[in-house]
Amino acid sequence: MKRVSIFLPTILIFTLNTIAQDFRQGFIVTLENDTIHGEINYATPAKNYQRCQFVVEGLPGEYAPEQIAAYGWKNDKLYMSGIEQGVFVEVLVMGNLTLFKSGSSFIMSKQNEIVTLDPPTKTLVDQAEMAPDGTFKNVKKYKHDNSWLGKVSYFTGDCNHKLAKSLESLKFREEDLTRYVVEYNQCTGEPVVVVKDKQPWYRVNFGVQVGLVRSEIRPEDISSSYIDFRHLNDSYQSLDPFIGLLFDINSPRMSNRISFQVEVQLFNTKFNGAKHIEFNGYEELHQTSMEYTTVSIPFALKYSMHVGTSLLYLNLGANYDHFINYQSERTTETVRDGVITNTQTGEAVPIRNNVLGGWGGVGFLKQLRRISVGTQLRYHYLSNMGDKHPSSENTVKINGNRISASFLIMF
Repeated sequence: MKRVSIFLPTILIFTLNTIAQDFRQGFIVTLENDTIHGEINYATPAKNYQRCQFVVEGLPGEYAPEQIAAYGWKNDKLYMSGIEQGVFVEVLVMGNLTLFKSGSSFIMSKQNEIVTLDPPTKTLVDQAEMAPDGTFKNVKKYKHDNSWLGKVSYFTGDCNHKLAKSLESLKFREEDLTRYVVEYNQCTGEPVVVVKDKQPWYRVNFGVQVGLVRSEIRPEDISSSYIDFRHLNDSYQSLDPFIGLLFDINSPRMSNRISFQVEVQLFNTKFNGAKHIEFNGYEELHQTSMEYTTVSIPFALKYSMHVGTSLLYLNLGANYDHFINYQSERTTETVRDGVITNTQTGEAVPIRNNVLGGWGGVGFLKQLRRISVGTQLRYHYLSNMGDKHPSSENTVKINGNRISASFLIMF
């Protein structure tokens, strides 16, 4: 079950990504500079660099970089050909100095001169270093290659006196480079257009959810500490309601598909069980109960696919569970010849207050006027929940899992 919880969402991502089609209103620009409006598949960046899937008046078509000059979506991404051989590049800023993105690299264009900014690298090299006794020895150190920064400085040299502080703090990421190129164009007095200017860099969506959760715990390898935990069953199940808050953090400028999701969930769980053990000459009847309140904090990456005005998404991440007011009790009756000869009570099983686990899930959201409503299904896996027995120091291994279904509203 643990492997399923890890690999199933990954398989679903690649499968759904292959078959998913997300056509949105857009346009293409022909090699003759004519603009044609229609629907364009909002694919992943890797696919957008290679081809444009376009539908106009119900007729589908696919265009390579050699066949059209540009394509894009209104107030969203714009791709252009003719900058890098055989691929489209994404246009970030247009002006006297224009900024493009191609994979993990950026491209600057100014007055028919083009330069590619490759990501910074570091290489482990041997370097001579003087020891306290005056001798030299070779030590391993990282050598950083930030040649991209020198290329930026060269391209913006006529404004370096005004942009010195911005250049000094510049980092190799889309947000920083976009801001710097805009500052340069403003410095030169030239008009500038930020293609995704209406898209925020960061956005946080808030939601609430209610649902049902089926919890299960499974004591394992009881035989190794048989005397202390022989009263435990192979598994315990409980079905309970839960409530929760949800926060979705994303960057529309950089990705419409990937976001980071954090939740807080609260629910109460109660397990009950009975076990009958026969020995030579007598038998034992065990009754066990366990109850606790869980504050669970799941956090995960969220991969979304638009289907019209709806959203299908997958989650894969980890969760932190904190157990509050844990109470457990066992009652053991010893029976000889049908008569109860002894009754004992005590703690059923100790568990840790804090447990980590992993989870995966799938969800669906429907966009209404100001809110989105939907449902989601999750599988959680918890390991090493058991704690030491108070008297013998033996520890029982307990693994747990949860399956939950919920209804949610996003604001």
